[in-house]
Amino acid sequence: MLKKFSLFACLLLFFVSKIALAAFSCDSGTLSTTCYVTSTKTLSDGEKISGSGNLIIRQNGKLQTADPSHSISIEMGGNVVIESGGQISANISLLRASNLEIQSGAKIDAFAKGYLGGDGYQNGQGPGGGGPSYSGYSLYVGGAGGGYGGNGGDGSCKSSSTCYPGKGGSAYGSLLLPNDLGSGGGGACSYYWYGYCNSRPEYYRAKGGRGGGKVKIEVSNNFTLNGEINASGEDGECKYYGYTAGGGGSGGSVLIQTNIFSGSGKIIANGGSGMVGYCKTYDRARGGGGAGGRVAVYRKVDSFSGGIFVNGGEGRYSGQNGSIVRQTF
Repeated sequence: MLKKFSLFACLLLFFVSKIALAAFSCDSGTLSTTCYVTSTKTLSDGEKISGSGNLIIRQNGKLQTADPSHSISIEMGGNVVIESGGQISANISLLRASNLEIQSGAKIDAFAKGYLGGDGYQNGQGPGGGGPSYSGYSLYVGGAGGGYGGNGGDGSCKSSSTCYPGKGGSAYGSLLLPNDLGSGGGGACSYYWYGYCNSRPEYYRAKGGRGGGKVKIEVSNNFTLNGEINASGEDGECKYYGYTAGGGGSGGSVLIQTNIFSGSGKIIANGGSGMVGYCKTYDRARGGGGAGGRVAVYRKVDSFSGGIFVNGGEGRYSGQNGSIVRQTF
């Protein structure tokens, strides 16, 4: 009886998982002709949208995942167009199309979809996670920034008394073929030895910012970018009039291969700030800035006049800028 039940449970889980992975459907049209997305579609982790036709994400159309860490892929034989007001909000393992157009006012949003920041006395997650900072008996403590395209900024203490600042996260990953998530900033605790980090977290415990996500694009003909691709890291928290600050998360990665690259939009993979709100205004707790991410663009013809940004986040000690590769192949 137990064996039959176990077999039934396994079959049920199998079919449920298949249903979840087949969740996407066009609002109109088909993937073999032209598929239109005009509403919000929540996709499963690892879900692939594929077909021989075109994919058009219209105004107010949105592809997203339930969890920021999840990723999707899109492989279309025809064209992919994200119209003004449309967006993809997810990590993209691969977006492949004959032509890709991201119109002005449209975006691919991988902001803060990387590794988590540390909470309190925790390190930021990821290969370049920022270290936590804590003080035994004092205020104004800031966690360290996450690293990726460069090193994250170190954590800091306004008072040197019984205070232990974290170390900024280290750079990692490929310069030429970046395909990594950004790392989280380190957390911070004030009055650690009094136990206030746990008993009064609204004042004395701050989270580091989450790292940026990743986007990989392969276009056989023309990629026109007039909108935005954002894989930046998140700012660290600033708690209660600047008592405690988390470090910034590092920017993520954007990798593009296309025949023709054109448009006037933006690619952004900046590091998050370690000094926002009261922490910046009144020079109290200041965390380290997250490092910039990594962007690489390979194309045969280049008329793109927009901007590519991989700036390190500001902080008591700012994160280093990331890396940009823009080459003909």
